[in-house]
Amino acid sequence: MTSHDDTRLPRQRRDYFAVVCFRAAVLCGVLPIVVEVGTLLVYWLTLWKFLAEAGVRVLGGGLILTGVGLALWIAALVFAGGKRGSVKRPVRKRWLAGALVLLLGNVLVVAVCAVLGITVAFTTYIDIVNDTGKQIEACDVDAGGPWKFSAGPIMPGAYYRLRLSVFRGGNINLKIRQRGVPYEAVGFPAGHWSRVRVRPNFTCDSEPVVQ
Repeated sequence: MTSHDDTRLPRQRRDYFAVVCFRAAVLCGVLPIVVEVGTLLVYWLTLWKFLAEAGVRVLGGGLILTGVGLALWIAALVFAGGKRGSVKRPVRKRWLAGALVLLLGNVLVVAVCAVLGITVAFTTYIDIVNDTGKQIEACDVDAGGPWKFSAGPIMPGAYYRLRLSVFRGGNINLKIRQRGVPYEAVGFPAGHWSRVRVRPNFTCDSEPVVQ
């Protein structure tokens, strides 16, 4: 009886370590994806700049965890070797294959999040708020170079959001056209996210929404 137990003990330990390494590898695949996508989503909704810096660290950490997960996946595969290992049953093989796809897919998620994050970071948002009490017929925005946009009509109390896909500094000129009469507004500095309020006399005040 003692001899029989001694022969099974190493196999049981190998199965135990195989399961532990497998679960840890899956965690290393799932956790970065959840954090990366969540950080990108919150950054896209709020445009908080500290999230852009945090996102770089999150992506780097995700790659590190992916590397750790791959090492754990290899360890699980080694510990699961042998015909009697529970992890080597067909369903367990599929689990191992799924964990590998998850870990390799995280590399793709890191690349996609990086591209989308850079796109959001290098986009200038302009909210044009109509505080004139009247409908604005048209609003022409000249951000220099090829970046020229028209918005309108804008109802009283409403706003129109413009997106400049390339970040740039300098001034942005705003021209209001009301009943065929153009009103030239003073240029305001471009920012990551600015709000422009059109007053009743068709002058404009600008303020940064996100610094």
